[in-house]
Amino acid sequence: MKTQPSRKTYILLVTMLAIVLLAMIGGSTQAADEKWTANFWNNKHLEGDPVLTRWDQTIDFDWGHGSPAPGVNDDNFSARWVRNVYFDAGTYRFIATMDDAMRVYIDGNIIIDSWTDSQEHTMTRDVTLTQGDHKIVVEYYEAGGVAIAKFRWELVGSGGSGGGAYYPNWKGEYFNNTTLSGAPALVRDDRYLSFNWGYGSPAPGVITPDFFSARWTRTINTNPGFYRIFLTSDDGSRLYVNNVLLIDNWGVQASMTKWADYNYPGGPIELRVEYFEQIERANINVGVGLVPPGG
Repeated sequence: MKTQPSRKTYILLVTMLAIVLLAMIGGSTQAADEKWTANFWNNKHLEGDPVLTRWDQTIDFDWGHGSPAPGVNDDNFSARWVRNVYFDAGTYRFIATMDDAMRVYIDGNIIIDSWTDSQEHTMTRDVTLTQGDHKIVVEYYEAGGVAIAKFRWELVGSGGSGGGAYYPNWKGEYFNNTTLSGAPALVRDDRYLSFNWGYGSPAPGVITPDFFSARWTRTINTNPGFYRIFLTSDDGSRLYVNNVLLIDNWGVQASMTKWADYNYPGGPIELRVEYFEQIERANINVGVGLVPPGG
């Protein structure tokens, strides 16, 4: 006659099986996602039901004047990417490039916030993370014109408090006064120093459309040569090379261009451009051309 296993024996067998399975998979608690879950809306506010849900391997998009996908607007759309990512312990640099706006959250904490209409620019933040899974949320909107959304990270160290940033192009510091005074209201990386804001603001809701100023700095190292540098602005601007004033276009004025020639011997040089806007239209542009021999 066969005997049935007792309830106690059954529970013991199930427990032993669970232990064996845990040992086989190493007891891992990782829940990292291989791809981003992406949702798109036909508005700038991530509101309502998304018109598209898909999975993206990376966030590395330059849509130009086009649409991310059929059914999504060319302009006035928004997107949210969500992913759980496993990190080893260390300090990571998170890099967001956008036209127009982007904000980034890690574990519910915002680390990059550039939620304004803008031209292409980059924002970065260094964050120290513990070992394990961390939830990353990237939100984006496109207002009009060119649409760019790019996001990535890189390991920069195994310690430190994080919170730093770096500026691969022009480091732009914006002030809500005309005198470059006090702490900047906005600091960001601007890929190009060519802006025509019209009657608007460099960052609506952050910088006032009138009575503001800005300072851009960068270090360059290019080919030696004789260069002609143009500086156009409404209202005032000035350009320094290695802390020496090269072009002075500082004044309350309609759009005006001044230029200077510079014999660049090679090696790294520091550039600084300062600007202020009084009222009405605002623009600034820096142009550089190589002067031919005898030109």
